[in-house]
Amino acid sequence: MLGWFSPVTVTLKIHLQKIWQLWIEWDQSISQDLADYWKTWRKELPLVTELPIHRYYYHHNKERLHLQLHGFCDSSQVAFAGVVYIRATYTDTSVSITLVIAKSKVAPLQTQTIPKLELCSAVLLSKLLSTVSRELNIDLKDVFAWSDSTIALGWINTSPHRLKTYVANRVVSIVDPIPANHWRHVSSPDNPADLGSRGTTAGVLVKSQLWWSGPSWLSQPPDYWPVQKLQIQTTSLPDVKSTALTIETHQPNEDITSRFSSFSRLIRVVSWMYRFINNARSKLPDRVFSSQLSVQELQVSATVLFKLHQQHFMSKELAALKTKVAVSVSSPLHSLHPILDCHGVLRVGGRLSQSGLSYSQCHPVILHKKAHLSKLIVHHLHIDHFHAGPTLLMGLLAQCYYMIGAR
Repeated sequence: MLGWFSPVTVTLKIHLQKIWQLWIEWDQSISQDLADYWKTWRKELPLVTELPIHRYYYHHNKERLHLQLHGFCDSSQVAFAGVVYIRATYTDTSVSITLVIAKSKVAPLQTQTIPKLELCSAVLLSKLLSTVSRELNIDLKDVFAWSDSTIALGWINTSPHRLKTYVANRVVSIVDPIPANHWRHVSSPDNPADLGSRGTTAGVLVKSQLWWSGPSWLSQPPDYWPVQKLQIQTTSLPDVKSTALTIETHQPNEDITSRFSSFSRLIRVVSWMYRFINNARSKLPDRVFSSQLSVQELQVSATVLFKLHQQHFMSKELAALKTKVAVSVSSPLHSLHPILDCHGVLRVGGRLSQSGLSYSQCHPVILHKKAHLSKLIVHHLHIDHFHAGPTLLMGLLAQCYYMIGAR
């Protein structure tokens, strides 16, 4: 069956489904309105014999230049349909449009949304186009599929893994034979499949130019076809999986220092990183290309590491000093009278600044003994001073650092 009269037969299918829903026994009479519809349908059915059907899909007495397949699909609340036409172009520039095949199905009893039924109609059309193109040896590049559902077209142009199961399974069935780039949008008044999805009488169908020859623009050059300006955001489509993002934060100082077992190596790596960043931000004349790191670059890197360390272990004290508020009495830094230097590093305060000692000795950098950075510094001083003992090591630390809880 080629389904040429499916808009007529689908109405009978719809009413037969209604009868099944009423659970009428075989020996019971149907309601009067259903009986009247059946009588009207049967009375008009002979009208289809008045319609001449051409034996050929195209003019056999003309030289063909090009063949195309155009399929249309549509759905209503009660049924969905697909219809396929062959468009033949001849050497004399004339064009013929011929109905090849059509098919209608009643909608499932389980209630579905119109967009999902439109997707079912696209599945039906995809199968029809695949079958006809294979039987008539028409190349896939000459196959066009049309739908008036923007949501269904949006689903077809979305990767199935982003769609929920029901929609994803049908999208795969659609794009496997007819890829997404072959699908186009058509307005509802120009969609002949609308007749197949809603049904009509035999009298109307026989006279329907839209059903037998497709929309009027189909016989025109492609420049006259509907302009495709359809742009659908995936986020606005229904039945798209929501993506949950989990953000895990790490303290930057721990991420950096825990990767190293040597303080000097850590300082050098950070220095090279900062040189690269500064060179990338600077103009060519201001870039540094030396193969050696300067003392200033090493000092800047050490300052950065100290600040990251203190932001992790002494954030409350830093926040208080930045707002010029006294450090809490309960803080282990309270007795140290901490201060912030010009670089924002937390140091021990007090009156030693009046002595002749260097700035680092008067105001050592405050570190926490549990930090990996502190362990690297202790290990560095221990090795650098030929495995110095505990007493000497504490003296060396005190020249530049104050390590909370160190013994």
